[in-house]
Amino acid sequence: MRKPSIECTQVISLVTLRILRSVAARAVFLFVAATVISCGCKQVVRNPASPAPPPIKVAVQYWPGIYWLGIADEKGWFKEAGLNVQLVDTNTDYFASVKDFAKGRFDVNNLVLYDLLDFLAGGADLVGVINVDYSAGAEKLIARPGIERLADLKGKKIALPQKSYLGYVLEVAIGRVGLKAKDVQIVDVQAEKAPEALIKGEVDAILTFEPYATEGLDAVKGHNLFDSSEVPGLSPNLIVFQRKFIEGRQSEVWQRTTTFIKEHPDEAFGIAAAVNKKSREEVWQFAQIDKILDRRDNELAFSFAAGFDSLHGAVRQINDFMIAKGITSEKLDSSHFLDGSFIRALK
Repeated sequence: MRKPSIECTQVISLVTLRILRSVAARAVFLFVAATVISCGCKQVVRNPASPAPPPIKVAVQYWPGIYWLGIADEKGWFKEAGLNVQLVDTNTDYFASVKDFAKGRFDVNNLVLYDLLDFLAGGADLVGVINVDYSAGAEKLIARPGIERLADLKGKKIALPQKSYLGYVLEVAIGRVGLKAKDVQIVDVQAEKAPEALIKGEVDAILTFEPYATEGLDAVKGHNLFDSSEVPGLSPNLIVFQRKFIEGRQSEVWQRTTTFIKEHPDEAFGIAAAVNKKSREEVWQFAQIDKILDRRDNELAFSFAAGFDSLHGAVRQINDFMIAKGITSEKLDSSHFLDGSFIRALK
């Protein structure tokens, strides 16, 4: 790949955002990575009359993998790195933000690996640069009282957003007891509104992510039939860029922020709580079921292996699923859209 020339005033190390899938975040190569200000580049003198570059628009949600974004913004680390970052709250509809991102309305977003592949198969030109988190129980299959086992879901109505990674999670879950998608009735419902459908009795079960899963569970006093902790690595989250946007960027702000979260958890979670209007205990508890990843975790994630520990291995399994379901007929080359060079450049 051609390496564009770097102007010191531009060194935008934007990459470490998956994800702390709003914590792990979701960090995006510091978004991704702090500028290479100390690289000894030749200073570039700009015409003061020239317009300022547009802000880097980053979609954010309440998710541990992207806590780092709000923390870095509050600490002023983006500005310190010379980055004009605009965080856009997309909590009302994560999947709508993914569609808007694929259309170029955002420069950066935190995507579940499955959703990244889905949009790549549809022609989007996106690149994953940081594995910010992976779910360890943040997605749950919640059923009403009277349904106590996965096998009891046969013939029942399950609410979830169709054509999303949650459909993949459902098939993995019910496949453990020999059921297939055709054995249940899938009702297309926005993930954030699934608890409402369960409470109203419109469906028998829901598959959604936190905090909405627990909202539904508590409201109906139902049963948690399955969660993502049972298949580690099932839904990794990544910081994803428009390809045209990331060329020339590097990465350190994400690393700075994730290190801060690890070394100063009380302060870090306090900031994340204030940003997301939650209690510190709540944001900390959320991070226990959505693992925020660091540089060493990413070195393993971007290695080439067959299992879910490797993003490349996970891509092969998800891609095979998509081909079997007729979602795509294309064998996707993970080396084309997973770029671990930013992680390897960190020390």
